[in-house]
Amino acid sequence: IELYTIQNPKGKIYQVKVSGVGGMKVIDLCSTSAEFNRLTVKDLKEKIMQEFPGKSEDLCMISVDQHMEDDDALLSSYGIQHLSAIMLVLKVLRWREWANS
Repeated sequence: IELYTIQNPKGKIYQVKVSGVGGMKVIDLCSTSAEFNRLTVKDLKEKIMQEFPGKSEDLCMISVDQHMEDDDALLSSYGIQHLSAIMLVLKVLRWREWANS
């Protein structure tokens, strides 16, 4: 996921560029830096799930140096800033987990 902004008549739009199993899509997040600073990992997952099929519990996001596990954490707590990049991957069940599901 790569964050970037575009200019529009109403001002700046914060967006994410998501590359996943289904290809690449651009997703609008918010229109102000104050809104962006309040976004959590869960908020980002919910926006992504509107565009990519699947279950949010199967979604794994990785920033440059850490797995973004805490849904309640602010994006900024993972060092995510404007134009940051995040990798979107699907979790794969281990054999034992799959057999018990």
